[in-house]
Amino acid sequence: MQDEGRKIVHIYCTIIDNYGDVGVCWRLARQLAHEYACVVTLWVDDWSAARQLIAELPIVPAKTVVMGVTIDAWAHVTVQVDCIGDVLIEGFACTLPTATLAQLAARTRKPIWLNLDYFSAEAWVPSFHAQSGYDAVVATRRWFFFPGVHEHSGGILHEAGLLVQRNQWLAQSPAITTTFLARWGLGLAQTGLTVLCFAYQHAPYVEWFDALTDLVHSPQPLTLWLCGQYSQAAFMLVDKQAYPKVTFCSLPFVPQADFDRLLWCADVLWVRGEDSLARALWSGKPFIWHIYAQADAAHHAKLLAWLAHYTQPFPKSLRAAYIDVHLAWNGLPNAPAFGMAWRCLMQQWQAWRDHSHRRSDEYAKMLDLAQRLMEFTRFREISQNN
Repeated sequence: MQDEGRKIVHIYCTIIDNYGDVGVCWRLARQLAHEYACVVTLWVDDWSAARQLIAELPIVPAKTVVMGVTIDAWAHVTVQVDCIGDVLIEGFACTLPTATLAQLAARTRKPIWLNLDYFSAEAWVPSFHAQSGYDAVVATRRWFFFPGVHEHSGGILHEAGLLVQRNQWLAQSPAITTTFLARWGLGLAQTGLTVLCFAYQHAPYVEWFDALTDLVHSPQPLTLWLCGQYSQAAFMLVDKQAYPKVTFCSLPFVPQADFDRLLWCADVLWVRGEDSLARALWSGKPFIWHIYAQADAAHHAKLLAWLAHYTQPFPKSLRAAYIDVHLAWNGLPNAPAFGMAWRCLMQQWQAWRDHSHRRSDEYAKMLDLAQRLMEFTRFREISQNN
């Protein structure tokens, strides 16, 4: 089972209706391979969707090594080849393939079986994180690993040295940044506000655009970087000639490293889902989060918990304005009018910028998700061997 002492990790990922799940699993797989010398295989159930994010994958599903990680199609799982390794990770509570479960049941020496759940800052997370349940069918325990912000949680995914890379990027020559942006058909705005928008289809785009353009009735121009089909579709019918001071730019899918750089280049970010939330946080830039909507409005409590934790050290007025914009953007009941909330927040622009950068550095001092996961697996290995 071991490859010269290197830990063998299998990560399973189902891609539901967006790309956040595979985005997180792909980042985690690379980090475990690069920083912890793990032999990692990432199994994906939707090959064509994975290719949108990982351009190196061939059109026809086939085992492929990209950046030190083996990527294979879910349909290729077989009992004849090891597909559970030393650490078996279910990405976001996905159901494992039948062949994987059969191999898990047959294996005498069981792997450490982890269910990597969704991120949450809610108060219940520390009580449920690192708990387990015994599965009698496969005769082993499954451990539940919750990413989060509490000391007893799975932490937030970020690579070693990421903030150093960010700071070096921001300190480099503008000519290098200009060359990078030109690759994606973008220019480096010398004045005005550059806004990156990556949101879901139910975002209040009309109110948002009205508020943005209202703020730039001064000579300051506005540049919009529209990412993802929903944000781009929202502006397809806009009469762009009516807004001469607004530059509209629709971006294709870009590699994750380039997405980070785009975040670093923009002035303010509107991001969706968990993967982009983390990347916006590490950018140190002001950002607004569009949370993934869940049945029975379960995401409301999740959003409020994150906002309460993130804005804890904000001045009272900035905290109130920041939360109000989130409530309006995410359509929570009794939310204030978006335009009014946005104007109030932008009146505190410098304070928002300063606190965004400071919070990024503060969260980065926490142990990251990959580090906590590896420490957990080492502890479980010691426990199993004693």
